[in-house]
Amino acid sequence: TITLVEKLRGGLVAITIANPSDKAVSVPFTISVSGGLAQTSVWEFGRPESGSDTLDHDGIALRVLFNGDTPQSLDLAAGAKKTLSAAFAAGTPDEAAAACANLLRDPEGALAATRSAWEKRADDLFARLPRLESDNAALVRWYNRSLVHLLTNRWELPGLVLNPYYSTGSVKGGCVCDYLWNFGEVWELLPLYDPTAMRAHIAQFLRGDITKHFAFNAVTGEAFGPWYPVNQEKIIGLIYYYVKVTGDTAFLDEKVGEKTVLDWAVSNALHGDDLARPVALIDYGPSNSHLELRRGLPYNHVMPDLNGRRVMNYLRAAELREAIGKPMPGLRERAAELGALLKRDLWDADLRWFRFRNEKGEPDTRYTVQLFKLFNSPVLDREEEAGLLSHLNGQEFLSEYGLHSLAKQDPAYDPVDIDNGGPGICTGFVPQIMERLYNCGRAETADDLLRRVLWWGYRLPYWGDSIVADKEDYRRDTPLQCTIDGMCGAQAVIFGLFGVAPQFDGSIAASPHLPPFAQYMALRGL
Repeated sequence: TITLVEKLRGGLVAITIANPSDKAVSVPFTISVSGGLAQTSVWEFGRPESGSDTLDHDGIALRVLFNGDTPQSLDLAAGAKKTLSAAFAAGTPDEAAAACANLLRDPEGALAATRSAWEKRADDLFARLPRLESDNAALVRWYNRSLVHLLTNRWELPGLVLNPYYSTGSVKGGCVCDYLWNFGEVWELLPLYDPTAMRAHIAQFLRGDITKHFAFNAVTGEAFGPWYPVNQEKIIGLIYYYVKVTGDTAFLDEKVGEKTVLDWAVSNALHGDDLARPVALIDYGPSNSHLELRRGLPYNHVMPDLNGRRVMNYLRAAELREAIGKPMPGLRERAAELGALLKRDLWDADLRWFRFRNEKGEPDTRYTVQLFKLFNSPVLDREEEAGLLSHLNGQEFLSEYGLHSLAKQDPAYDPVDIDNGGPGICTGFVPQIMERLYNCGRAETADDLLRRVLWWGYRLPYWGDSIVADKEDYRRDTPLQCTIDGMCGAQAVIFGLFGVAPQFDGSIAASPHLPPFAQYMALRGL
């Protein structure tokens, strides 16, 4: 077992070797330690590299000590077993050596204290969030496994820009920065669990220019990277659901820079728009950043899913203003006009799908899962909803173990592009689409998606950025192996499967749906 010890930059490796035979044995034993060490304030998508192949670097040291001399062999009597503990720590040479020595004085005590600390975190989690009960154990495991990401991606370190800090990634060191498109996926669940931290993270994103950048650095708070065109939907949704879940309308009047939070929500809803002119579809340019497809067949320029999301951006901004008695005439009308324009210009009744317009202004088609995020939005009329729904079938998007991010017949489909262009999908997308389907009355389709992904709860200890759909596997060519939007699963259970819907007037509606693979379910302690 390998354990990172509570409140220490180090931990313990416990190696237990057993002899089940009826004869004494001598087991050859070798331990080697290698690797680099450095200090960095730069955390982006990948894991930082040390730039040094030694274990001592610039006054920092890694020390490893064993309880006793490192053995050449272990002598085990018949039926006996022995445990060897190795302690490791990082810091100055003296600090690291002292930490290792302290750990080895009582390794069992250090492990017990660490386990106790994590049990207290789990107890605190369920003191704030409901427990799911069901006769279907796989459903409960899926819900609980989703909540793991609230613990693995929460940092309590004074050296970070926020404390507590919720990172996009954690395990294996990838993505300890915060990407808005990941953090924005958990807009309903996080204000239930940690509303104070959510306010702080929203403000931190607004301090950077999210019309130019997609993330901020965990150590400096500095914004970095290019603009992702989903930024505006994410920041508006974070503000909208924070206020709706908590009732904290005073947050809308809080100033971040030169604007109030409410002004930021409205300005992001209007990003790329000109109120002096009739509403128009936005051309998002030639960037491949939305789907990052790899086969030279792009999805860019006038994209229907992004233009469709603008409808909800207008409506959420309008609701926020109305919630504090400051209505903004025209926002709702503009949303309706945009929805009508989207159908008139991009809907193909024969394909039962939205086209996009390429760099030449010509209609083109990408069968991307992103369009399913328009479910439960007034942008879709009955014809469009039924049309999109008809593509959720085994020949196009579905496999036994989940949902494909690009339809199998699309010429841009790439067997190795798991997250957005092939036989798998970004982890948060499946529960998000499920939640939308439950809330627009398409429970049968949502149930089918949930059934296909229940294996996530018992085959994966935590969920990385993408999960495979045509077999039980995860995307392996990514450093983001533990993603914050993994908690979208529990979010979909609470706000989709159980239909919990807080309102701006303080009331709460609920419309629970029992899936066919369960005979009983309940949320306790909501």
